[in-house]
Parts: sequence; C-alpha cells; structure tokens
Amino acid sequence: MLLNGKPARLAPGARLRDTNNLVQVSGALIGQRFMAHYTVDTLGLVKDVWVLRAEEKTGLWPKTADEAARWSFDPAAQAWTKP
Repeated sequence: MLLNGKPARLAPGARLRDTNNLVQVSGALIGQRFMAHYTVDTLGLVKDVWVLRAEEKTGLWPKTADEAARWSFDPAAQAWTKP
C-alpha cells in the first residue's frame, strides 16, 4: 500500500470502505489506485480507509499529517478548512 507515494502497512483489523461506504477486504483492492481518507494508529499503521467519491475528491483535503493537524474539520459539513 502506498499513501502519498510512501509505503504504508495496514494495522491488524484495519477497516477499508469503498465509495458506497461498504467494507472491502484488502485483497479486493490490490493493483488499484484510489484517492482516500485514512487514519493511522499510535504505531503509524493504517487503521481506517475510506475511498472518496467523485464529489469528495473535489473538496479541500489535507495532503500531509502536518496539514491535517493545522486545518479544521467540520464533521457536520464533512469539509476541511485552512486556518
């Protein structure tokens, strides 16, 4: 798995969700490229992955952990804003 061009590992019990928010097994996604939102656990392993829908791809999303730490996320609007 590559995230932002860098190798990453899935955590045990990682949850992968497709564009319809349905759970997918990691083997079903091999060899495909997606734009996704993800979270990491305290060890840096990928814990949750959500493949973005077309309308979500056009929105503003942080590209680095530093951006995500500085930006604000509005859960009601499901949107990021820059400071």
